[in-house]
Amino acid sequence: MTTMISLCCCCKLLLQNKVLSRKNKELTRNIDQKRLLLSIIAHDLRSPVYQLERMWQQALFYTQQKHYDKLIDTLHNGITMSNSTYNLLNNLLNWVMLQSNQLLYKKESLHLNSIIDQVVHNFQIKAKTKQINISKNIPKNIYIDGDLHTYKIIFQNFIDNAIKYSFHNGIISLTASYINTMEYCKFTIRDYGEGIAPHIIHQLLHTNERTQESSSKKNSMGIGFQLCKELIQKNGATLAIESKKQNGTIITLTIPVSKIN
Repeated sequence: MTTMISLCCCCKLLLQNKVLSRKNKELTRNIDQKRLLLSIIAHDLRSPVYQLERMWQQALFYTQQKHYDKLIDTLHNGITMSNSTYNLLNNLLNWVMLQSNQLLYKKESLHLNSIIDQVVHNFQIKAKTKQINISKNIPKNIYIDGDLHTYKIIFQNFIDNAIKYSFHNGIISLTASYINTMEYCKFTIRDYGEGIAPHIIHQLLHTNERTQESSSKKNSMGIGFQLCKELIQKNGATLAIESKKQNGTIITLTIPVSKIN
């Protein structure tokens, strides 16, 4: 009888330990998420808002002084900065919704070429500003399996980064092809811009840390990349990065193909 009571007590303690361990892990994850969110707000969001304020002050000064050439340049920079800030806020919202299980997810058959056409169209003005040519070679018979909204977020973030890190008069290539058994397709985004250092690639793929190669705010990668990593995993896809400093970057997504199209 005593032995049975002891066994019951041991089992109860083990169960309690498992529950406590799970709760500790959840608490640690929540703390890490809050730290990342605060880091993004403190570094990535505060800076562009401050720069926008300075730009509008400059614009007002150039208007008063009738320096219209400088005014036009300042307004163009302000539009670019506003778009980047809007994209950051959008990523923050989607990331918070994803963490709280409020981001809707509906798996369906998606026409890859049509999605990329829509996303590229939204970046035409931004690419034209840097005189970047976006070329596309995607077979029209490729249908992928996943959620439309989350794939748009993924493609928008990676194409936006490709434009951001490309040099003026650069080229961005978007290609897709089936892999072996045609259960997956390979989608690549290639630019010929600044490139990413090996240790930064390791950080991006294997940690949840905010990365920054230099003092330039443009070279920081925060919530957008972390959001994409989680959405890629949620869609059953995988991500690979190849890059060389000053020679560009290749982002490769291996995506499940839809059986119904």
